[in-house]
Amino acid sequence: MKFIEQLSGATDLPDAPIPGQPLIEIAGEKRVLIERHQGVCHYCRQKIAIKVKYGQVLVNGDALELSRMTKDLIIISGCIESVHLIKGG
Repeated sequence: MKFIEQLSGATDLPDAPIPGQPLIEIAGEKRVLIERHQGVCHYCRQKIAIKVKYGQVLVNGDALELSRMTKDLIIISGCIESVHLIKGG
């Protein structure tokens, strides 16, 4: 455990997300969590596109669904095949 703590301390990555920026968490191949989203751009069982501050998060897979959606949080569940960040647009 000490090695992991030293390794994380040696990186230049911040411990917390940058304020105002979206946070995207991939939990295995079954779930994607997106915080600080700006809405859904496209929705079908094979592809869900979510608008974020600097572009879109595109989730591809099978049997995809919005299992939870609030003003600040979206959880996509299903069989996740890929997650892409598309800047701009």
